[in-house]
Amino acid sequence: TGVSGSGKTTFMQIIAGLDTFDQGDVNVLGKSLKSLSSSQVTNIRRKEFGFIYQFHHLLNDFNVFENIKLPLLLNGHDDDKASIKAKSLISQVGLSERLHHFPNQLSGGERQRVAVCRAVVHDPKIIFADEPTGNLDKDTAKIVMDTLFKYIKDNNAALVLVTHENDLAFSCDKVYKLEQLQLQELK
Repeated sequence: TGVSGSGKTTFMQIIAGLDTFDQGDVNVLGKSLKSLSSSQVTNIRRKEFGFIYQFHHLLNDFNVFENIKLPLLLNGHDDDKASIKAKSLISQVGLSERLHHFPNQLSGGERQRVAVCRAVVHDPKIIFADEPTGNLDKDTAKIVMDTLFKYIKDNNAALVLVTHENDLAFSCDKVYKLEQLQLQELK
């Protein structure tokens, strides 16, 4: 947590290997990001991390099914198995009727549920979520977060969550506040 402009998103992007850092080191999953090549960091992100943003970043030329299946295909999974897993996730978040719809045919809440499915479909060890409920109504936000919390519990995964919502933050195991470039543990 932290006020706007405190560096929460930048901090998350650095520990996720999306941004570079000037000093120090970042150790994620037992690996020093500083010691890895750019392609090695990309490989870790693709296989071990899932990403969810406030604005879903879905591929507009792909339908719901294709958007969710894509991470599996990029990681070399068999098309049939990828299809089965994608359809299962789509069903879990109540979007079976929207399987062949494109992002511009979905509500904001539906797009965010697709983004959650895409983030978890390849069984990442860490999910990075930047304000994943920021644009959602209360009921849809609950569906999104219930899906995420269920995933991390069932898969012994971690969730790095950036949020302004104190209730959501304090539903996590640990809570940190970023203030004046310092992390303070709140819980």
